[in-house]
Amino acid sequence: MVAAPPPSTSGASQWPLGDCLVSERYDQPSAELTAVVTRVHPDGRAMAAFVELDRATEGIRSIKLQGFPSLDNVYGECANRSERSDQAIIGAPSGIVAGLIVDAYENGSNRRPAGWDKLEQLLHDIEPLEARPAFGEPPVDKPKGGGLLDRLFRWLG
Repeated sequence: MVAAPPPSTSGASQWPLGDCLVSERYDQPSAELTAVVTRVHPDGRAMAAFVELDRATEGIRSIKLQGFPSLDNVYGECANRSERSDQAIIGAPSGIVAGLIVDAYENGSNRRPAGWDKLEQLLHDIEPLEARPAFGEPPVDKPKGGGLLDRLFRWLG
């Protein structure tokens, strides 16, 4: 059996939107995460964009576009990436995923990541939602030493 050639990005951009996924801690300030956007052909083939994001400074670290025989194969790749990063990749609304990607592109220091033009084709009909927390927002430090009563009891001995 001869494998079908991988689809072009422009062709796949016309396929119906498939699942969108993102690392589970995407809503943490300055998160490092993976965002995934898929397009699925009616015959089951899938095109996936794996976007590595650094929401603290760099923005988009890398973009990898890859064709798969099915969406199940995309899930397998997500599972492999989850194991390597020690952070599960979970389903998320397409607007949230697109919002994180566009926010990282617009605010990160990597102003022209390789593959952006092709990724933009896959995102063309997704309305990005505002990314929260804001790009570059520092992680929230937990208070040291507990609350007021805890400090008072320690002071009293």
